[in-house]
Amino acid sequence: MAVLEKTVAESVKELTQWKGRKMRLYERYKAGEISREDYVERIETGRVPMEELERSRREAQAELECMREAAGLEEVADEELAGFSVLDVFDRERVKMLIEKVVVYGEDAMEIVWKVRNPFEGEVSA
Repeated sequence: MAVLEKTVAESVKELTQWKGRKMRLYERYKAGEISREDYVERIETGRVPMEELERSRREAQAELECMREAAGLEEVADEELAGFSVLDVFDRERVKMLIEKVVVYGEDAMEIVWKVRNPFEGEVSA
């Protein structure tokens, strides 16, 4: 599992760095430092490897999730989970029941590894 976790973490980090490079390229293009052709060429040069990296990340993440499910992660009773929805404050012990770990990849990227099925799965974040 550690190899897959490392693959996912490195992929997310590299994808985040690519997004930063794309933004800097765009800023340079808008400032007139590079031509439109140069801007498009550089974006296209990075696009294919980044698509491949994203595909690898998704595959590693899916395999990791399957392994975690197969390992029989701790399950919290539905009744106990329902009780969490009415809490105003979570204490350390309750958070430890729900979250395996939090991995921070950078300033704007992180992953929460749940001990239970992700309660926020399918929600859209801003």
